[in-house]
Amino acid sequence: MSRSSLGIRRSAPGRNFAAPLGAGLLVMVGTYLLIGTSGDSTAANEDLLPSIVAIEPIAAGTDTSELGGVIDIRMLPASARPDGALSDLESLPQGVLTSDLVVGQQLLKSSVALDKVDALGGGFVSVSVRVDAQRWAGPYGSTGDRVDIYRAGETTQLIVSDVVIIHAPLLEDLDSRAESIVTLAVPETAVTNIITAASQNEIWMVGA
Repeated sequence: MSRSSLGIRRSAPGRNFAAPLGAGLLVMVGTYLLIGTSGDSTAANEDLLPSIVAIEPIAAGTDTSELGGVIDIRMLPASARPDGALSDLESLPQGVLTSDLVVGQQLLKSSVALDKVDALGGGFVSVSVRVDAQRWAGPYGSTGDRVDIYRAGETTQLIVSDVVIIHAPLLEDLDSRAESIVTLAVPETAVTNIITAASQNEIWMVGA
């Protein structure tokens, strides 16, 4: 590096302090650059690998076939990729998300389940019941919501709590005079009671 590039002019006759000053500046600049970049050297030299990340919030239960517009491929340091991180769309399994994703969160193999029932974990099965609109529709009656299932006969009793609606007609398409088929994810232990109540038209769903 020349003295002109450091803004140092030649000294006038009798003034010989410019050379030591220039050398001192070079040492200071070099030291600053060494200290300023040494902390980032590991990250800068680390391999970057592709990862699928969410670019918008994504709700649990979303089918992976619908993720095209809300995920992206980002290059991330290897140390920032957890086990099971997905690298490309071809590796994205068919199924549904098991939990909500926030912006920037990586998709893992464990983020996807075969279906909405499987996403709830073991011990759940799906069952469909025929109910009229007043017995299930309302502020809670939509896919993905959780409800408590009651048997409303001569007496009213709670059958099971925190059941997930995994498929239901759109509320705006409902005919209040007609019955609808609603599919639920329920614990295996409650299936018999739910089927019995449904067969006698005694199912009633309350927002959990």
